[in-house]
Amino acid sequence: MDAEPRAADVVTDLCGHLPLALRVAANWAATRTNWSLDRLAGRLADEDRRLDALSAGDLKVNSAFALSCSRLAPEAARMFRLLSLLPAGDFSAAPAAVLADLPLPDTEDLLEELLAVLGDQPPAAGHDLRARLHLRDP
Repeated sequence: MDAEPRAADVVTDLCGHLPLALRVAANWAATRTNWSLDRLAGRLADEDRRLDALSAGDLKVNSAFALSCSRLAPEAARMFRLLSLLPAGDFSAAPAAVLADLPLPDTEDLLEELLAVLGDQPPAAGHDLRARLHLRDP
């Protein structure tokens, strides 16, 4: 990784900084010694194939998403999918409300439900909601 810092940054970004996705990508890099990180980044660049590419043995990011979504009420699952349409980075409930065509209080309730079911840590100022929800361009 030291030889390809830019490619390592790209892979990290394409993994959404999510621990499971990074673990799978690191597994790919460690076991495919003839692959450069640039090649791995190229493989992950295709949004339509990214989740399928992020699998190694029993570590599958798409399986983790499916399991998480199965634990959600239909309205919360819809919100979870819609959030992937927002530009990357932190966002407030207001753009999510517009996207979901819901009143702000209802949207806030759904976001709280998502955090309760899918969040891996309590909210923190400046912490990306997308990462807390394990969401990155599914």
